[in-house]
Amino acid sequence: MTTEPYYKLPANTATDIDTYAADITRFQNGQIDAADLKGRRVPRGVYEQRRDGTFMVRTRIAGGALSVAQAAALAAASREFGNGMLHVTTRQDIQFHDVAIANTPTVMRRLLDVGLSSRGGGGNTVRNITTCQYAGTCPAELFDVSPCAMAVTEYMIAQPNSYNLPRKYKIAFSSCPADCSLAQVVDLGFIAAIRNDQPGFRVMVGGGMGAWSRLADTLLEWAPTTDIIRIAETVKRLFNEHGDRHNRHRARLRFVVEKMGMTEFTRLFAARYADVVADGVPEWHGT
Repeated sequence: MTTEPYYKLPANTATDIDTYAADITRFQNGQIDAADLKGRRVPRGVYEQRRDGTFMVRTRIAGGALSVAQAAALAAASREFGNGMLHVTTRQDIQFHDVAIANTPTVMRRLLDVGLSSRGGGGNTVRNITTCQYAGTCPAELFDVSPCAMAVTEYMIAQPNSYNLPRKYKIAFSSCPADCSLAQVVDLGFIAAIRNDQPGFRVMVGGGMGAWSRLADTLLEWAPTTDIIRIAETVKRLFNEHGDRHNRHRARLRFVVEKMGMTEFTRLFAARYADVVADGVPEWHGT
């Protein structure tokens, strides 16, 4: 069984788990309170359940893709530390339930052993990046977008500014215009498109579901696959700068787009994109 991950976790992942484990110890010793701990655990994908003393750990599974070794490790960890079941979410995460708070760092270390992490599983962070559920197998797809989701994931989870946004930031990739990943109703959506035999995407921004649902606007009619990391980072920076940090109910990216309008958003995007290039954010030259 291979343990080779689909993308690389940041080099500081183990250190981050150690920091979190120390916070758990401090909480158990009464040195920090529950509210303080919440701000530390939720961005790491740890949520309190409705029953006192039980917690859920949300594991990000980019594009919904797991190796055999990763799936086996998830099942083993749930049997040992949770209720023995795994919950697959609508955004291709996998959750453990009924975990004692003291065991959450151990669960994180088990995930790390097989190249998985719960970091960014909750809170005002870059959330799990999804693809069409048929990516790589659908006969109608223009190309497999799974490597694109892995590439953007690998970049985003290593950036400190991915974990203190105004609100959650959701990204999706669809393999064809049918848009099975619902890229038109997330913060940033990429819909596969071919131009002059070159793979690329129509880029959508500002979509969302819920009480104030909104279809995304077209940010770019077409962009090559080489630009995906830079585009995702640029939109994230704009969200960080202009998102509402005071009203949680108006904090999602769609409200930024709605408030300033696409003409102004596109102008700011072009300016910030130039900054992103100057800062050395890489192009992607995968397959």
